[in-house]
Parts: sequence; C-alpha cells; structure tokens
Amino acid sequence: MTPLTPDDEARIEADLRRYDELLPEYRQNIHELTRRLTEVIGADDRVHLHAIEPRVKTRESLENKLREKAETDPLGRIEDTLGVRIITYFRDDATWVEQIVRELLRVHEGTYADKAALLEDQEFGYRSIQFVATMPWAVADENLPSILRDQRKPPPLSAAIVEIQIRSILEHGWAEIEHDLVYKSGLPLPRPIRRRFALTAALIENADEQLEVIRDQLALDRPPALPEPEPEADDETGFVERLIASDRTSRALDDQIAAALDLRPGKPANYLRDVERAVHVAMLDSREKLEQALAEQDGKLGLRMAIVCADVSQQLTRPDSVRETDEPVVAFPGVGVYWTALALLHRQEDSEWHFTAVGEGRLSEYRDVGRYLVEHPEESAIGIRERYRAQAYPAGAAPESPHRLDLAP
Repeated sequence: MTPLTPDDEARIEADLRRYDELLPEYRQNIHELTRRLTEVIGADDRVHLHAIEPRVKTRESLENKLREKAETDPLGRIEDTLGVRIITYFRDDATWVEQIVRELLRVHEGTYADKAALLEDQEFGYRSIQFVATMPWAVADENLPSILRDQRKPPPLSAAIVEIQIRSILEHGWAEIEHDLVYKSGLPLPRPIRRRFALTAALIENADEQLEVIRDQLALDRPPALPEPEPEADDETGFVERLIASDRTSRALDDQIAAALDLRPGKPANYLRDVERAVHVAMLDSREKLEQALAEQDGKLGLRMAIVCADVSQQLTRPDSVRETDEPVVAFPGVGVYWTALALLHRQEDSEWHFTAVGEGRLSEYRDVGRYLVEHPEESAIGIRERYRAQAYPAGAAPESPHRLDLAP
C-alpha cells in the first residue's frame, strides 16, 4: 500500500475522532431503526421474515476503509457506518420489504442497486438489493421539499445515514461464505475457483426459484403480485435504473456511443450513482422527463454531447479525477443517459446543487456546449469538438472568473 500523505493522515484522524464522538448516537439510532423495522415488517403478513441484522462498523473497520479510500477514491464518502441486513425466506419477499423500507426511510437516489439485475444473462454471482437511506426522525430537514432533501449532502459519517441490504436466506448464506473465503483472503482467485463460485451461485438462484414454486403450489397465504405504483414525479424513486435496464432508446444510445468512441461495454465502480446524479442535477426528476430528454434531436443529443466532450483517456464519469486508475474506460449502462443529462444542464443554471464527479469549470463548459448543441442541431459534432478542445480548461477545477465558450465556426 502506498504511504498516505500527512494531509490524508490528518483527515483520517479527524474522522476517527468524529466516529468516537458519534458512537453513542450510532448505537441509539441503529437500535431505534431495528425496532421500527421489526415492528412494520413483522406486522406485514406478505413477508416471510427470517432475521433483521443491524451493525455499527467497528473503529478498526472504519479506519481500514478510510485508508483505502484515501488512496483510491479521495472524494468517496463513507455511507455504511450503520448497516441493516434484512433476510427473508423467499427471494420475491424482497419486493415487499423494499416497499416497506421506502415508506419508512428516505432512499438516496443514486445509491440503489439490485445486484441480481446488474448480472448479465449468462452470469451468476452476488445477488442482493441494497441502497443508502436517511432515517428522517434523526435529521432536522425532514420537512423540506423532496427535491431539496434528496440533493443535500449529509455530513460525513452522519449518524442518520444507513446502508440497507435485502436478500433471501439462501443468498445470505452464499454471500457470507463467499466473503469469508474470498474477501478475507485478499488473494486473486484462479479461474477454476471463480467458475466453481459461479456454478454454486447458479445452484443457489435455482434453489430460490424452486422454493418459491413449492410455496405457491402449497397455496401458502400469498397476496397478488405487487402492482406498479403511480408515484408523483418528484417522489418517484429508482426510475433511472429501471429505464437504463429496460428502455430500448437508452440502450440503443449506449451502443451508438460505444461505437462512436470505440469503447467496449463494462460496469465501472459507482457508474450508476454518477448517472443518477447527473440526471438529478439536470432536474430530470421523473421517467417521463428523462424519456423526453432522450427523444431530443431524434435521440442523438447524448451521442453528440459525448462526441464533443468525452475524454476517453480518463473515466467518463470522473473526467477530472485527481487520482490515476487502472480501471479501463468502458461504455457503461446508461452512458447515453449520462451525456444527455449533461447536455441539458444549461436549462438548470440556477440550480445550486453540485455534481461531485465533475469540476465546476468543466460543468460550466458542459452547459455552454449543451446549449450550443441544442441551438444548432444540424451542425457536425466533430467540428464543434475541435473548437471546444481549443478552449477547454486544462483541468475541471473552477477558475476565478469562468469564461464563456465561443463555439461558433
């Protein structure tokens, strides 16, 4: 491990002192959350609950994570100091549990992940629903409008923030064994072992499905399938991930950007979070608005924006990262949504919310480029790219007096 700088060491010590100060509050909040979850889930006869497992990250574990992030992801935030794992008997119980938890907590848009949905059709592996949420009763902003609450950054190591995991008892057993054998060893796995883990995961997935079939055939007390909710635009959650996974326009745009930039498909760390943050900074706060954005310029706006602005020598979702990464640049699911949202930032110039993946100076450029692309739909993106590159900031940090781009030929 590379030695950390004195500044990194000082930040870590400050965070650990903060942890020590908050420890009684951590314990109180996780106890209260467990009580509430046990009460509401236990009272819901739709769910076959096995266990609720709360935890507070130990000081040693927190220090290890802080040191890891200081080296690999200095802008990363610790959002799992508190955690609750909800374990059900059946995989499809997770749908009901998620709905219950969403009614109790405020889910952070951009942190939701259904690990099973992220697996390719031919892949088998870790399966769990997880997301980060705020306990409304533990913060002072409970009564703010949702569009403000969801964009505000909680303080580091907040005692009101918790990571939720929802999985079946079979998924839980597989994950615990895999973690014990693989993660704790810290050793790279040879291909035969990786294949055996994948085979075991496939067997677990099949067993989950067979148990659901057996339950249904025995006519256990089971309600009808959960209907699709009709949420208000501002309160709809998870729509970005669902659109990325199912919308043909979005997937076609991803393929076009991959071809134009000569990128292979892939899923870098935190890509979904950055896509969703871009969407919300652009105030595309419903699926309908996002679909309308994707339809602009016959579905080509995101492609044109990527051609003009994407720098494939660096991570597309972190174009001005201060740390090097060995992770290859790839066309991730939702890359078209990402660049479409950035192309429309100029329509929300009064927004006070920041997009941490991109420097303020770069965001200012993206607003100018997006505005020009919208106003000149017939102009070649290649020509605009050359003019943009000649005027772009060397780095994305905000300069003292931002200039406005002149992209006219």
